[in-house]
Amino acid sequence: MLRSTLVCVALAATPALADELLVPSEYATVQAAVDAAANGDTVRIGPGTYNEALNTLGKAITLASTDGPATTILDGTGLVDSILTITSGEGPDTVVTGLTFANGTGKQLLGPGTPWYTQGGAIFLDNSAPTITECVFDTNTALFGGAIMCQSNTAPTVTDCVFRNGFAGADNGGGGGAVYLVNDTSVGHFERCLFENNTGRQGGAIYVINNASRFIECDFVANTGLVLAGAAQIGANQNIPGPRPRFDRCRFLRNHAGDGSGFLGNGGAIEFFYRGAEMNDCLFAGNTAEGNGQHIAHLLGSDSDFTNCTIYGYNGGALPIITAQSDMRLVNCIIWDAAVGGTSLGSTVTVSQSIVRGGYTGTNNSSADPMFADPLGADGVLGTFDDDFTLLPGSPAIDAGDNTARPTGADLDLAGNPRLSDDPDTADTGIGAAPIVDLGAFEAQGPTAACFADCDSSGSLNIDDIDCFVAAFLSSDLGGADCDGNGSLNIDDIDCFVASFLAGCP
Repeated sequence: MLRSTLVCVALAATPALADELLVPSEYATVQAAVDAAANGDTVRIGPGTYNEALNTLGKAITLASTDGPATTILDGTGLVDSILTITSGEGPDTVVTGLTFANGTGKQLLGPGTPWYTQGGAIFLDNSAPTITECVFDTNTALFGGAIMCQSNTAPTVTDCVFRNGFAGADNGGGGGAVYLVNDTSVGHFERCLFENNTGRQGGAIYVINNASRFIECDFVANTGLVLAGAAQIGANQNIPGPRPRFDRCRFLRNHAGDGSGFLGNGGAIEFFYRGAEMNDCLFAGNTAEGNGQHIAHLLGSDSDFTNCTIYGYNGGALPIITAQSDMRLVNCIIWDAAVGGTSLGSTVTVSQSIVRGGYTGTNNSSADPMFADPLGADGVLGTFDDDFTLLPGSPAIDAGDNTARPTGADLDLAGNPRLSDDPDTADTGIGAAPIVDLGAFEAQGPTAACFADCDSSGSLNIDDIDCFVAAFLSSDLGGADCDGNGSLNIDDIDCFVASFLAGCP
């Protein structure tokens, strides 16, 4: 009796194994599988097109395809709702992965009879923090958030997703052709996402208002803001300090502000209005605007910091950056374009330790050619992925930045290479202890970054490398023996070489 009681207790204490619920072989519809699922289960969706309005019902479950987004499509055609609603306290263990969301038209929040007032063409989020990964959002439409609407108390984590052909641009308002994030209780985290060919009345790709959302390694390409902000509208409801979004290692390429009518069209890539952002290691190339600020319009109470950004490539008459009644700081940047926009209407624009075409007043600024490798790339078109903004040997941007200006957590350049990579053939002209950060979005990777211990560059480590280093050290050859890159040879370089040799080459 005691034994059977113990067995029963043990079984009761054992967590139930997670199940896989298969669609369509076990359940005819995705929602039927969701209804039957328990926390921890996976609804596994086979190839096909599914025309359903789904709701995760507060469950910690995974919605996943069996064969990837190319063959598994959640289609919103004819639905008077978002394709997927997540609004019941779901957390990160509610996962959506490997699906395509297409042709969604959003949730009519004002009820029947208001088809124009829609939000979240594909996904509507409220009071939730799901994980969305490896999904494709294609041709979704809503007044706010063509693909995703983040309402209140939302904190989605969105990684490795593609947003294209979204639309949020009705005549009576709208914005965020791909994503709309509203109020300070919503903070999205987007990483390695592509926003391409989306259109919004304000914010061709994204509209971020009153919150500190994060975008890491995201690409914004050929998006259009019909009135303002080709790629991203950053704003607030009123001119008071508040949380700022942050962009790390993002590219803004060939975005456009304007609809051809000549009405506004400010901020080819980004417009800031009552709220700024933190921009680190980002590239702006080939953006255009029919109004002001071919790349950036920085307006009315906005407060932004641009660190190690490269801004290039509108060769027309309008200024690449315009400001009005705002504070903007650029450090370690390369602005190889027309001159930076002058201050206007009480703005403060501070540029330091940067290269600016034509020069700009500020601390340690230069007008020297930064010597980009190939800005137009093999296709000869500015703002495409083959453009090469890395720095050629001898560039005045190498080892010329301000280490003290680097923000916490920004340890990589736009290519994912480590910052603070010393070039032993370039004298340090920047600020801080060596190695010194380069200017612009890309860090030149000197010999020390590759593998200092491989002294003879043979690709392997052996006694020959030791002999090579000793010879360089004895002959006072800085290029071969200055392992710590401080411009002198001493016992520290020997210790540095030994450590590198023992660690091996990548």
